[in-house]
Amino acid sequence: MGNASQKMFNKIFGDIGLQAVMTGLDGVGKTTILYKLNLGEVVASVPTIDFNLETVEFRNTKITSMEVGLQKLYPLERHLIKQANSLIYVIDSRDRERLDDNKFFLNKFYDDEEFKTMPVLIFANKQDLPYAIDLPKLTEQLELYKLKDRKWKVQPCCATTLKGVYEGLNWLSLAIKSQIEENKKEKEKENEKEN
Repeated sequence: MGNASQKMFNKIFGDIGLQAVMTGLDGVGKTTILYKLNLGEVVASVPTIDFNLETVEFRNTKITSMEVGLQKLYPLERHLIKQANSLIYVIDSRDRERLDDNKFFLNKFYDDEEFKTMPVLIFANKQDLPYAIDLPKLTEQLELYKLKDRKWKVQPCCATTLKGVYEGLNWLSLAIKSQIEENKKEKEKENEKEN
């Protein structure tokens, strides 16, 4: 990883123990984001046809990207998501034809009671390209306005330059810290009731 990128990444996450699963449809930029974070450069990659698993680790920070065919997407990733404390979902901001597929996956995740407290960062990738869907329209089409009890953020980004990526990861680290504090308070209340 490039020295400047490493310093920025470590400054953002420190020792909070972020374990995020990064997922999304094929060809949206997940691998590009991970390689750019890991190597500090863009590596030519092709869309994954069957299955791909990539992990980037720094100190107590681990981001795992899992990519499988859409028909298998949720059942396989659900197991991996259960081991994480956050979800990063990457969307190609120019791909209007697959917005319903993205909405389908996100709704399955949001409807799953097991993940009700997990913060979600949605990277709206390829915002630097012409004809990208703007954030208000993307938020509306994904029906994110329905998520009143969830911590979520749509972050515009460009995977090849990491523009917006660190801002999104910074939000995610703050959301996880907040969630950890809320979980501690809930446990303290439960312990007080038992005693």
